[in-house]
Amino acid sequence: MGHEYVSTLHLMLASVADGRSRGARWLKCIRTSRERLRAAVESVMPPCVGRGGSRIPARVVAPAAARMLPMSPLARNVVDAIRQSPEPGDLALLSSVLAPSEGNVANVLEEIGLSLKTARTAVRKLAQV
Repeated sequence: MGHEYVSTLHLMLASVADGRSRGARWLKCIRTSRERLRAAVESVMPPCVGRGGSRIPARVVAPAAARMLPMSPLARNVVDAIRQSPEPGDLALLSSVLAPSEGNVANVLEEIGLSLKTARTAVRKLAQV
C-alpha cells in the first residue's frame, strides 16, 4: 500500500492474507472477501501517493525484508498482546485488532456493512472450532 508505517488496518489485512488460514475462514463467516476488505481499508486509508498525486508503483517500495516500518501505537499494542497470547496466530491477531471499540478498524467494518460485535462473534466462533 506504500505507507510509511504499519497500522491495525495493515495487521487486519495480514491476518487474512493466506487463503487457507483461519483468518480467511473469518472472511467467509462475515461474508466478505479479501478484495472487498482491502477496498474498504483503502477507502479509509488511501494508498500512499507520490509527488503530483501519482501512486507509487509497488516495485518502487522496498520489500518488507529490506526495511522495518514503524508501527502506530495501537498496532504496537496489538503485537504486544499477541506475544503474550497463550495461542498466538491469525485469530489472536484478529481478536486484538478488533478489540478497540472505535477507530479505523470499526470504520472499515462499517464500510462493508458489518458491526464490530458481529466481527468479534465470528472470531470467537472460529476459535472454538
